[in-house]
Amino acid sequence: MQTHYAIGLRGVWVGDREFTAEVSTGPPTAAGRADPYTLFDLRFDWTKWRWADLAVGLDNLLDEGDSTYLPIAPRTAYLELKRTF
Repeated sequence: MQTHYAIGLRGVWVGDREFTAEVSTGPPTAAGRADPYTLFDLRFDWTKWRWADLAVGLDNLLDEGDSTYLPIAPRTAYLELKRTF
């Protein structure tokens, strides 16, 4: 029996980080600390047809990010139809 679907969950965890600021008259100085974050992406693929693949997914499930230290795209949903030959 052939399976016509796949489910994928991808994740990454990044610990807290310290940021520095460059100054022209001396060594870098402390600029701030960013909190840890976890990114998860979820995807469902369906390959029932010989002529096309269909996928639906959510990127950044937990809606992580902040404009100061982590400028990443907010939670995003997508639908993908890819022609196959």
